[in-house]
Order: sequence, then structure tokens, then C-alpha cells
Amino acid sequence: PINDITKYVAYKLNIPYISIASALSMNGYTSSNASLIYKKLKQSFSGRLASIVVFDYIVLKDAPFYLTKSGFLDTLAIITANFDIVISNLFTNTTYNTKYYLDIKLFLNNLINEFYDLYISTKKATKKNNKSQDKFFETLVKCIILGGFAMSLSGSSFVASGSEHILSHLMEMKNNKVFLFVT
Repeated sequence: PINDITKYVAYKLNIPYISIASALSMNGYTSSNASLIYKKLKQSFSGRLASIVVFDYIVLKDAPFYLTKSGFLDTLAIITANFDIVISNLFTNTTYNTKYYLDIKLFLNNLINEFYDLYISTKKATKKNNKSQDKFFETLVKCIILGGFAMSLSGSSFVASGSEHILSHLMEMKNNKVFLFVT
């Protein structure tokens, strides 16, 4: 919420802002969309695109791992969001530009493989663990950056979040708390 509030205020005041990622929990660092709760409803507002975004690997690795898993799942939502767009295009002729998905598809495939490798390697204390973690974090940062830029370039969050986010927001508003779907 802090990043979204800041980018919204920066947009309203027409001033630049810097975003510093404290965890790899979401793709909003490089997005100009601001998700805010207004009149008890989570809504998207225009926000300022950050002039500078800082991703410090030391800080990100020290963040609680459940936040990283949230960012991983948030990034995977790009896959389901694109299915939503294709279905919408088939039934309602919604404009569908594959560019945003194709730009990130290779990184998504790598991310899934690296997450699997990291999960398997964390079962054992090995040097491979650190290399796998570094590779995973690097790819996740790339996916988060590209996902946010895709939202900014398309002018909407639909390229990175779809029906799964709607369900999450409904549950959040109904229960007045945030749900983190992590295992």
C-alpha cells in the first residue's frame, strides 16, 4: 500500500518519486497503476511511474520468504491473466496485444524452473542453494520489472492480473484483511 499511496500522491502533485523495493512481494514497483481502497472497495487509480526503482539484493534476500513467494505467485498471475484476455477476446472482441505476454514469457518459464530448483535445493544445505537462490531472485526481479512496465505501457493492470486478483480482492474486502496465498 505504501508504494501505491506514494505513486498516487506523486501523480496528484505532479512530482517525481523513487520506489525502493523492500520485498519481492508484487509487481507494482514499476507500474503507474495505484491500487487503493476507496469507499471500502479496492480500485485502480492513475499513479506516477517511479523515476527510479531500487532493487537491493541484500535487502530483498533478508525479507521474509513468504513475501517472496507472494511475489512469485503474483508474477505467475500473468499467465492466468493472459488466458483471461484470450477468452475475453474470443467472446467479446476485447483488444488483445500479445506483445506484453511474449516479452515476459521466457522469463516466466525460467522463473518456474528456478523456483523448482530452489525448492528442491533448499532440502539440502549445499553451495547449489546459494547459486539457485541468486538465479531465482535475479529472474524474479526481471519478471516483476517487466510485469509492472507491461501494466504501465498497456494502461491497465489486466495484462498482469485477472480473475484470480478479483477473487483475492473480494475476499480481502469481505473479511477486511489481506490474504496471502502461500504454501
